[in-house]
Amino acid sequence: METFSEKEEAIRAAEQFCKMLSTGKEHGYYLDNGHFVKPERERIPVVFCLKAHTQRTCGSSI
Repeated sequence: METFSEKEEAIRAAEQFCKMLSTGKEHGYYLDNGHFVKPERERIPVVFCLKAHTQRTCGSSI
């Protein structure tokens, strides 16, 4: 899905992905081909959320 130049950044992104996936599942989303998907809702690219997390803007998307 994404590449990172530093190991620490990759680890933080992996940890954040796990949190997003858990939260998404709690709200009825599932992972499909790099997107968080929920019936009757717009698909949300995982990469968008990982990048947005560093800017603290994706929380309201899921």
